[in-house]
Amino acid sequence: MIGYVIQSDVPIQLASDLAIKDILEQVDNQPFLPQAVLDLALWAADYYLCGPGQVLEVGVPHGRGLRPRTYRHFILTPKGLTYFSVGTKDGSLATPNRLGPKQLLALDSLVKVGDGLSQSDLIGCGVPGATLKRLTDMGLVTVTDKPVVGGESTDDLNAPKAEVQLTSEQAAALARLRSALSTERFQTALLHGITGSGKTEIYLRLAKETIRSGRRVLILVPEIGLTSAAARAFRGLFGSSVAIQHSGLSARQRHAQWTRIRAGEVDLVVGTRSAVFTPMDNIGLVVVDEEHDGSYKQEENPRYHGRDVAVMRAKQAGALVVLGSATPSLESYHHAIRGRYELISLTKRISDQGLPAIQIVDMKEEFAEQGGEVVLSRALATGIRARLDRHEQVIILLNRRGFAASVFCRECGGTAECPNCSVSLTIHRTSGRVRCHYCGHSRLVPTRCQACQGEYLEFTGLGTERVELEVRQRCPEARVSRMDRDTMAHRGAADEVLTRFGRGEIDILVG
Repeated sequence: MIGYVIQSDVPIQLASDLAIKDILEQVDNQPFLPQAVLDLALWAADYYLCGPGQVLEVGVPHGRGLRPRTYRHFILTPKGLTYFSVGTKDGSLATPNRLGPKQLLALDSLVKVGDGLSQSDLIGCGVPGATLKRLTDMGLVTVTDKPVVGGESTDDLNAPKAEVQLTSEQAAALARLRSALSTERFQTALLHGITGSGKTEIYLRLAKETIRSGRRVLILVPEIGLTSAAARAFRGLFGSSVAIQHSGLSARQRHAQWTRIRAGEVDLVVGTRSAVFTPMDNIGLVVVDEEHDGSYKQEENPRYHGRDVAVMRAKQAGALVVLGSATPSLESYHHAIRGRYELISLTKRISDQGLPAIQIVDMKEEFAEQGGEVVLSRALATGIRARLDRHEQVIILLNRRGFAASVFCRECGGTAECPNCSVSLTIHRTSGRVRCHYCGHSRLVPTRCQACQGEYLEFTGLGTERVELEVRQRCPEARVSRMDRDTMAHRGAADEVLTRFGRGEIDILVG
C-alpha cells in the first residue's frame, strides 16, 4: 500500500488494541505534490465530506508506476561554450584537447538552438552517438532523460498566428479583466458573452499577460472533446509550454504530461474538471469555460464540482478566475448581480451578424402527415438539401446514441429491459445487440418477447445510428460521418473527425 504523508507533527491517539504499521520506504525524495494542491485537496475533502486520499487520487494520473518513455536531451555546458568559442575564433583550438569536426558540429548545433537538442536531432545533423558520449565525458555537454509527450499534434505549433482585431466590447472587457489581473489578488469575474462574441480571444490575451508576468494559467473545459480545440488555440500562441490533462489520454501519455507540469516545464494547462488538481504552482489566472455545464460536477466519490473547486484554488493562489458562458448558471449569475462576482457582458457577435434563425417543428404534425416512421422533418430535409447544393456543411445533433430507444412487443406491450437497472435496452444495429447505457449490460437483439414469447416486436424511438442511416439514404452523394461514443472508441478518433470536418472532408456530421 502506498500512502500520502500530509502532516507529520500531529499526535495520533488510537485504542490500545490497535497498532500503527511502520513505513517501509519513502518513495519520493521531494514533495510529491505542491503545497497548493495539498491544501486544495484537504479543503475539498472537508467541504465535500470525503477522505483526503480520495481527492488526491483524482489529480494523480493512474499508472504512475509506469516508467514514461524518455529521450536523451543534450545541453551545452559553460565549459563547452568556451571550447567552442576558442575553437571557432581562428579555426584552430588552443586547448589541450583538440576537438574534431564532428565534435565542433555538435557544439555548433547546440549553440544555435540554445535550449538543447535531442539525441535523434543531433544524429540527424550528422553527429554520431560516440561523439556525444565523448563530449559528455569531457564535460562539454550534459545529458538528461526527458519524458516523451505523446498523443499531441505538432501542427498547432506551426500554425500561422493571424492578428485578431478586437471589437469595442472585447477591448472594454479585456481592459477590465487586465485591471483585475494586475492587482495579483483573488477576484472572480463572470464573462457573460453570447455565442460567437469572442470569449476565447479574451482568454488568449489574458493568458499571454499572465505568463509574461511570470505566473501560470489553468484553463478548464467541460468535455474531453473540447480540450483539443482549446489546446490548439493556446499552442498556436504558447507552443510546447502547453499541456493537456484529461482521462482520454493513455496512462503513459497522461503521466508524461503530469510529470512535465510537476517539473515546472509548463506555463499553461488545458483540461477537464480533474485538471483543477494539476500539480502546478504560482497560478495567476484560472479560466472555467462554459461554467454552467453539468459535466463539471463529478457524480461518483469524491463528488466535487470542478467550477467551485477552481474558484477556491484561485482564492488560495491569489489569482483571477474568469467564469465564461453564454448561458451562465443561476448561482454564478446571482453572485454577479449581487456584486460578489464582477459581471462583464459581451452582447454582440464578432462578425457583427445576428444569431441564427431558430425554427421549432412540431413532430406530431409530421407523424400525422408522413407516418410514424418519419426521422427527418420536411423542414430539416429541405434545409440539408439546400446546404449541400451550396456546398456547405451540416451538423445534426441528437442526444441519444444507438439505432432505436427500445424494443416493444405488440402482443403484450412489454419492453426489453436491463436486469440490473430496470431501464429499456437501446438497440445498436451495427453490433446487432441491445445495450444498457447505465451499466453496460448487453445481449443479442431479441427475436421474441421474453415475457410472452410473441414474435411481433417493434423498434421505437431513434438514435444517432438511425439518423445516420436516414441521411445516407436521402443524400447518397454526401460524405456522412457519425460522432458518438460508439464510433469514437479509439483514442484520437474525435480529433480526427473534427479535423476532417474542419478541412471540409465531411459534408454531414451526425452526433
